[in-house]
Amino acid sequence: MPPAFSLGAPVSHTLHGRREGCVGSSAGRVPGARTMSHRTRSLRALLEPVALSARRAIGGGDAAMAPRFTASPRATLETSAPSFRGSSRAFASIRAAPRSLVGFEPMFSIVPGHSRPVGSSRGLRSSAVAGSVGKLVVVESPAKATSVQKYLGDGYTVLASYGHVRDLVQKNGGVKPEDDFAMLWAEKARDGVVRDIVKNAKGAAELLLATDPDREGEAISWHIVELLREKGVLGSSSSLPVKRVTFTEVTKKAVREAFESPREISAPLVDAYLARRALDYLFGFTLSPVLWRKMPGALSAGRVQSAALRLVCEREFEIERFVKEEFWNVFAGLEPDGSSGRSFVGELTHLDGKRLGKMEPGSREAAELAARAVLSASSTLAVHDVVEKDVSRRPRPPFTTSTLQQDASSRLGFGAARTMAAAQSLYEGRGWGEGLITYMRTDGLHVSPAAVAELRDVAGAEFGEEYVPEKPNFFRKVQKNAQEAHEAIRPTKAGILPQAVANRLGSGSDEARLYRLIWARTMASQMSAAVTKRVQADVWSEDERLRLKATGSRLIFPGYLAAYKHGMRDGDDSTSFGDNDRWLPRLDVGEKIRVIGDEVKIVERDKDAKRGGFKKADADDDGEHEIDTTAGKDTGVTATQHWTQPPGRYTEGSLVKALEEKGIGRPSTYATIMKVIKRRGYVAGESGRGPLIPETRGRLVSSFLAHFFDEYVDYGFTAGLEDRLDDIASGKEDWKSVLSGFWGPFAGDVESLKGIRTSQVVDVLDATLGAHFFGDDESSVDARLSAIERAAEEAATQAESTGGYPTVAFDPEELSSTRRCPGCGTGRLGLKLSRTGGFIGCSNYPSCGHTRQLVNDGDGAVGGGNFPIELGTDPESGGDVAIQNGPYGPYIELQMPSSPDDSKKTKPQRFGLKNIGLKPEDVDMDLAMTLLRYPMVLGPHPEDGKDVVMNMGPFGWYVSHDGVNASLSKKVLQKARDDAVAATCGDVSFSDEALVAVADDFVNVDISEGSDALIDEDMTCDDGRTLDVDQKRKVLLAQHSPVPLDVAVEVLTRKREKPPSERGRWGKKKESTTKGETKAKKVKPEKVKAKRAPSAYILYCNEARSKLPEGLKVPEQAKLLGAQWKALDEKERVKFEKMATEAKAAIADAAPETKAKGKGANSEPKPKRAPSAYILYCNEARSKLPEGLKVPEQAKLLGAQWKTLDAVEKARFEGMAADAKLEAKAR
Repeated sequence: MPPAFSLGAPVSHTLHGRREGCVGSSAGRVPGARTMSHRTRSLRALLEPVALSARRAIGGGDAAMAPRFTASPRATLETSAPSFRGSSRAFASIRAAPRSLVGFEPMFSIVPGHSRPVGSSRGLRSSAVAGSVGKLVVVESPAKATSVQKYLGDGYTVLASYGHVRDLVQKNGGVKPEDDFAMLWAEKARDGVVRDIVKNAKGAAELLLATDPDREGEAISWHIVELLREKGVLGSSSSLPVKRVTFTEVTKKAVREAFESPREISAPLVDAYLARRALDYLFGFTLSPVLWRKMPGALSAGRVQSAALRLVCEREFEIERFVKEEFWNVFAGLEPDGSSGRSFVGELTHLDGKRLGKMEPGSREAAELAARAVLSASSTLAVHDVVEKDVSRRPRPPFTTSTLQQDASSRLGFGAARTMAAAQSLYEGRGWGEGLITYMRTDGLHVSPAAVAELRDVAGAEFGEEYVPEKPNFFRKVQKNAQEAHEAIRPTKAGILPQAVANRLGSGSDEARLYRLIWARTMASQMSAAVTKRVQADVWSEDERLRLKATGSRLIFPGYLAAYKHGMRDGDDSTSFGDNDRWLPRLDVGEKIRVIGDEVKIVERDKDAKRGGFKKADADDDGEHEIDTTAGKDTGVTATQHWTQPPGRYTEGSLVKALEEKGIGRPSTYATIMKVIKRRGYVAGESGRGPLIPETRGRLVSSFLAHFFDEYVDYGFTAGLEDRLDDIASGKEDWKSVLSGFWGPFAGDVESLKGIRTSQVVDVLDATLGAHFFGDDESSVDARLSAIERAAEEAATQAESTGGYPTVAFDPEELSSTRRCPGCGTGRLGLKLSRTGGFIGCSNYPSCGHTRQLVNDGDGAVGGGNFPIELGTDPESGGDVAIQNGPYGPYIELQMPSSPDDSKKTKPQRFGLKNIGLKPEDVDMDLAMTLLRYPMVLGPHPEDGKDVVMNMGPFGWYVSHDGVNASLSKKVLQKARDDAVAATCGDVSFSDEALVAVADDFVNVDISEGSDALIDEDMTCDDGRTLDVDQKRKVLLAQHSPVPLDVAVEVLTRKREKPPSERGRWGKKKESTTKGETKAKKVKPEKVKAKRAPSAYILYCNEARSKLPEGLKVPEQAKLLGAQWKALDEKERVKFEKMATEAKAAIADAAPETKAKGKGANSEPKPKRAPSAYILYCNEARSKLPEGLKVPEQAKLLGAQWKTLDAVEKARFEGMAADAKLEAKAR
């Protein structure tokens, strides 16, 4: 076999069977290169008409503008993009191109003298001459390397560094201030990465460093150069030229233009990187040991992360100290006198001739009086004034890194890390072939003139010329460092519509959803303003002492909002804005107005509800529902109660916004900040929209730093350091001078902190966290801190006589109920530290040993440490019910009262809250008694009459009967409890169909999935009725109700029918049931395993392995052989397939008796299972997928496409599945 794959050219570069330097003569031809095959010529002849058609559709007459097709079977339709203004026909033509004709060039090709295929895990290698590296290019990721190699072609070798190749040693001495801030580096690259770079650099004609265009990318390039100097590749004796190449989009044009204008490595950018690394290292490695000694259980402190943690903790303090205030709104359902069908809603603004304040009316009594006053004035109301005006809404600028993370969090529910991972994939063009967006780490707002022109062209083609403003929209932002002033994040080609990306990558993929967001924001930024007409009608009483106001709005020109609706289906609002019309009927000045009806309704809200909760009003008040202030559906006058709400907790998106506003961090660091504070256990919270809640450990660390290191976690100081780093990057400051200015004062402060007694640290933390742990008010916290300060000053002046920091006194008579020790009654509860962390203890220790654990905030406890939480008394047993906190989190406890006759103390009944996801503040007495009923007897088993019991275990809910336990799947629990919840709105039973639908899910389900979620306070029934407080309480109880007996029996039956496993629960072999008895082992006849015939691929590997370069590891050989096998043409494959068929026949002839042996030799063949609708869809759609996708990638893509099918399409496949099922039964 000719060495086509070890010496031949990449398939993607063999366009006409010839290459540069190889045209016309066999002498110049690379060994193994083949001319265009008959199959390739046929394929090209097939594709040329499509190319011509696409060119004509675009409107270009030049042959150079025509799409070009590679000779690869996986052809790529390449179009040179002309001006598309007004050319919607061109876009329609390209979008309508057959998917089977639009694909990618092969991802793998083997090149001369290299051991791995193009696209392998070590990067890409290509050369025009065997044995020569040519120009060596280093990028960061293999995906980026694949694209760059394709664009550069022969003569370049592209390798991936996989990020940083060196980092500071993770021990003391990594940065040496005494030695002019010398740094000690250690290699951190993957095995073989540095070796490959060094090996290829030795024979390269030029080294081109094309890492990312930011400080980190510049630093990686610098590290590579330094490594090559250490290895002796670069130096005084070396003539290897080194250049730096940067581009902000991975497209053919951008990459080639960048390589035409290389530059030197930027020393200021490298200096800024070195300064940041040194600052972070010195801060963490100097302060963290002090933190460990003063606060056992603390992990570490970081320069930027500590400021972010302080923001989260201070917000939590604001929430805890917030005092809710009551206020009311009064609304009236109005309509013109004598005219029906023109109703609207007005809000009371003036009463008794005075304008109502922001918090007025302030009580139920005042609100009810105001409502009755409106009703009394109904006959005297008239329209006083009607004002209409047009309001323009300008589009926002395109995304920067921070605004992308904020929008992805609020609209898509993505965390910062998830957003940046999807953006990185889009930037590198994974699954597409070229980059889809520009570089995603930027704080610039500008867009290149060429991109602006393209955006305006596409906007005109997609939406119409009226949606394009006369002049482009420009957004400016002052950049301190022009070298780092990248473009805003935008699509590389505006003509690549979101639907096209969704079709290729899957509409449900993170990349497709994020691309839609970026495309819409960028497109909107170059579109016309949206115009909304707003109207306000003032309705006054005849004496002008009572006034109401009604407002409405109507979108009259969507403008840029159309971009957010582009290509969306109904119900998809992930990228839309709230633009619902809220309009008023036509009203004339002087027109008489009356109140609809004569009813006054009072609606009260629950003060403690998180949002939207109502509490029941008087018995005769039947209007317990939200007031729609604009829909005009309400009658009478309604007074609605409200409570001021504390500021919301930060999410990842809002925390990024706060950091950006304060100047803390930079685009490349936001995601890392979120990851670090979570990984250290300082903050709990889900990524995306979920709130960030400081853990107890995080609050202790933050309070310690804020009190003893206030200057270094101050927002202004941290932001000032970021500005100085920017000055270093722009060449305005010397990096070592900045480090010297920081290190001197910082080292002195850390040294002085070592002399502070741990008891003083504990007292300070106990005082500053008093609101969290004990509910202390602000005055008591200030008084305690003042006492600690006086004690510290006395200790400093009388250190020799007193022997150190004294105990801070307190007055036992002034202790609050939460501070008074329940054990001794006279001691003060306070924070204590131990080797394993912290706890709450009594000041009278050791005479009083009362202690309790600190609360893990991640489990949602409130009040910090206010356990036990007394709930009430059990009416049946008389025992006390309370929420306690144990080693495994909060739990409900029923302490049974003991009688004098009992010789032993009755064991308390308990139920853990952690396994079912309940928070202590969500548990009331009714719910506690519901949960304490478990383990619950569901009823007698219909077969033997023994009890069927439901209980909660460490891995979730389960049922048991006669020694058999069966877990309850999430699906079963959800269905049973949904029926129980629905029963609060009407009688609904657990249907027999549901048993059939979930029967297959009853057995072998991960019980840990069976967690329950609390109801939403705004929950409504299916018929739209809003639940009152009593109904909501019933719903909450129903969500923790038992499953019906018949469901439990079905689950247990399925469990029993399942054959027993050979191994026990923990994978250990089950013990013999006959202990003490010894039986002779039964000798099993040795099974003769039939020899398996080798496949065509195995036969090819056996032949090709001997031709591989020596020294390769087995995984490397496998990758290389796999790539070669994929690149074989049909003639070569036929040879090995024929050999495999012959080998299979030979083995079958040699051992015919093995055919009749086996488990099912004498049994009838098992009937083939009918395919499902999804399987039928996959069979049809798989042929339309891009070639070369692995099976998991195909499955992911097909699954995403199936989810996006409409009901009509799905019905077609469901009908086919039903027919197939009938045919299978008939057989």
